Amino acid sequence: MPTVLCPNCGGVYKAVGRSSVQDKSEEALNMLTHCRLCKTPSRAFLLIDNDKPSVSPDGVEFPEAIVPWIH
Repeated sequence: MPTVLCPNCGGVYKAVGRSSVQDKSEEALNMLTHCRLCKTPSRAFLLIDNDKPSVSPDGVEFPEAIVPWIH
């Protein structure tokens, strides 16, 4: 799973496509298209690694973020 970085605050997310979260409400989808910390749109996120584990070194899973280049 690709891991992405918010260029403004450094928040790290697991990149997903909109089709993988179809069962969520519009409000929940809107949260997934922006950084939770600084509200930067996820279309600005930077790819860190295509195959980096989506778990931080302390074992906590990164939150999901919808990025436009994943379908």
